[in-house]
Amino acid sequence: MNWLLYALLGMFFAGFMILIFKKLTIENVKAEVILVFLFGFAFIFYLSQILITKTPVKINSYLIFLLILAAFFSYLANLLEVKSIGIAPNPAFPVGIFSLHTILVVIGSYFLFNSSVSIINILGIILGIIAIILLSLWKIYIFSLITKVNDKENKGKIQS
Repeated sequence: MNWLLYALLGMFFAGFMILIFKKLTIENVKAEVILVFLFGFAFIFYLSQILITKTPVKINSYLIFLLILAAFFSYLANLLEVKSIGIAPNPAFPVGIFSLHTILVVIGSYFLFNSSVSIINILGIILGIIAIILLSLWKIYIFSLITKVNDKENKGKIQS
């Protein structure tokens, strides 16, 4: 399989995962609990894959350091993403904003791995930012305007 097919399949499964996260938070399951079970079961799945495929595990201290650092960033990113999915009116809003990490990856890859960045890549980043603004922030702005209008209409009424 090539990288594009892996990415498309990953996108598909990630979408289902996000919807399940939202359902779990609606059921009042805390983000920390969701992630403990998620990573616990994921550990079992990955360990099984390593054992079944007999993948050699050769790790030195430098690689352990990088893995600990990646695990820490994963902990923070996943916790914050699940918390934001739980309280957002639509899970697509925080997921869209979260997806802007692509910009950091493009810039970091340029400096750390000498990856090329073309005008098309830069245009894609700009379009991605515009798309997130249109999908997420604009919807939030409209929602806040509707809330303000409802508050003004209900201001003089007696609450029973």
